[in-house]
Amino acid sequence: MTACVNKKHSRRVAAAVSASLVGALTLGAAPAVVMAQPEAGVEQQFVSPTGAFAKAKVDEAVVRHGYAGTQTVAPLNGAIQVTFEENQPVSFESFKISLVGSATEEDDFRVDPAADDDQFEVAFYHRDSMGNKTGEEIKNDLTEVGQYCAVITGKPGTHYAKGELIIPIDITAAAFAVDFDGTTTNTDGSVDLYYDATVHDDFEFKFNSKRVTEGVDYEVYYILDGHDINEKADVKNAGEYRAVLVGKGAYAGSVELSPIINVKPLDLGDHTNVHLEGLAATGSDEIENILAIWINGHRFTGDDAIMSELKADIDVKDVDGDSITANSTGYAGTVWKGNGKYRYSLTKKDAANANIKSVYRGFDAFKVEYLANFQYDGDAWPTAWETVVADADTIWNSKYVTAHVDNSLQGGVDLSYSAGEIEKYRVFDEDGNDVTASTSWSKTPGTYTLVYRVTPAELDECGYVYGGQAVTTLTVYKEAVNADA
Repeated sequence: MTACVNKKHSRRVAAAVSASLVGALTLGAAPAVVMAQPEAGVEQQFVSPTGAFAKAKVDEAVVRHGYAGTQTVAPLNGAIQVTFEENQPVSFESFKISLVGSATEEDDFRVDPAADDDQFEVAFYHRDSMGNKTGEEIKNDLTEVGQYCAVITGKPGTHYAKGELIIPIDITAAAFAVDFDGTTTNTDGSVDLYYDATVHDDFEFKFNSKRVTEGVDYEVYYILDGHDINEKADVKNAGEYRAVLVGKGAYAGSVELSPIINVKPLDLGDHTNVHLEGLAATGSDEIENILAIWINGHRFTGDDAIMSELKADIDVKDVDGDSITANSTGYAGTVWKGNGKYRYSLTKKDAANANIKSVYRGFDAFKVEYLANFQYDGDAWPTAWETVVADADTIWNSKYVTAHVDNSLQGGVDLSYSAGEIEKYRVFDEDGNDVTASTSWSKTPGTYTLVYRVTPAELDECGYVYGGQAVTTLTVYKEAVNADA
């Protein structure tokens, strides 16, 4: 006898018992103690009836799912189905059997897997694709998603000797609804991104509103929406995508699609989600990428991939592409020479690039004699900073932002945020929201990009002497994390 049940009770019978039922694996409806109900119009399938079990069918099973009592479950799609729930073992108290064509309820009987029955033995096994038992007998409760079967056999010397009934049992995966976690979404749950020449594969998800972990609860890859589910794609170029989430653990056997991930063409004319930051530089040669571009709150400059798809020219054009007289607005001119403010226009480098909607977008950049050297609280400027809200000493404070300029003409200049000589230029959170004007971001858990700058200006007829910018990534934690815990 198997140890798959807790309570013993039986009813002596003198009737034939049916052959096996074959069922298909179906996905459970919810990750809770939910038992499947019969599906209208589904015929029970019988295979290989043997001996005295030829004229019977299984009507229901009394199932113990976990430790909170029992539920009665009728076959669905030919199998007794129970939805998997972690740490909730499945066992069976009894199977109700009825004779095909019987006229009275007295012909029905129950078989108790744990009873010391003198007519039946019940054992549990894994089930193969044909509905037959396979492998060794399972002597413990069922605890994993899979296809199983209960095998009822008649004992030697009884009316049921050599008879066998195989009852399919499916422990089905917990179905789940997918939502993005920690990402700003639209009302329909979808996500909008702008093309930025990077692959986006760092999404986090919730299943049925529960936060889950990649590698533990699911594996993920991405496809273009409407394409074959096996046709993987990088979420990069403009288009609509979905994540394919393959369940693991409590969700094993389930495959779900995320809401739409909509990568929009980069629109240089969008002044809400796309910002241009003209930089300050020194030297006699014009800098190729004299700007940083902010796309949905992420800052790109220098050797970042998107920069190779853009071009910035001193020869200024307006949004219609018409030339502007070089010095008409007081700019230094069309040649990178003296210290000063230069007007640039930005557009896409390749006119055929469908990932970028091109307009001529203007910005100011600066040539200066000296670049400011930034510090924080008297120390070298940090490229990353971690704050624990409960620890006041770690909270970022702009009053500690200072800069020094090694200006040989003036013997050096010290600047500070507190004196209004340094600007808190931009603060964006990880979802691309501009929180520069907020007073709470430094104590709100999340990741932020901070830019401070010394904006060049005319100084005592000495021209544009100094300027510069400093960037850091700030991560705010609610409380300290014990790495050894």
